[in-house]
Amino acid sequence: MSDAEDSVPWKRQRGDDDEDDSDGEASVPPQAPVPMPAPVAAPPPTAAAAVSAGGSGLCAALRGLPWNTAPEDVAAFFAGALPGLSPASCLVLHNPTGEALVALRSASEVAAALTRNKAAFGKRWVRLLRTEGRG
Repeated sequence: MSDAEDSVPWKRQRGDDDEDDSDGEASVPPQAPVPMPAPVAAPPPTAAAAVSAGGSGLCAALRGLPWNTAPEDVAAFFAGALPGLSPASCLVLHNPTGEALVALRSASEVAAALTRNKAAFGKRWVRLLRTEGRG
């Protein structure tokens, strides 16, 4: 064996007690365990969570919102029809169809929200539908 092979700690020397490798290559040194990745953040709340947030199961569904819409923007959209609407009751789904859900407390709030159907939201108009939670 040459001096270079003696200086490599993971190259083993052949002896009588070693098993014979059929390919004649040196074994690979053991590696340290790979650290586990950090846990993935919990997924965003589901539509059922938004519906149950109002307690009544009544909800207004919006469609056609810009992709970067925030819950605060949705609450501001309803400012005239539903004064005091909390951004916490708005769930923006951030999907390609631009959907959001607004949990409401009563049928009269749903009727007031539906008065904003086809109203302008920035450069777009928004479609509103009445929905009811099932869960």
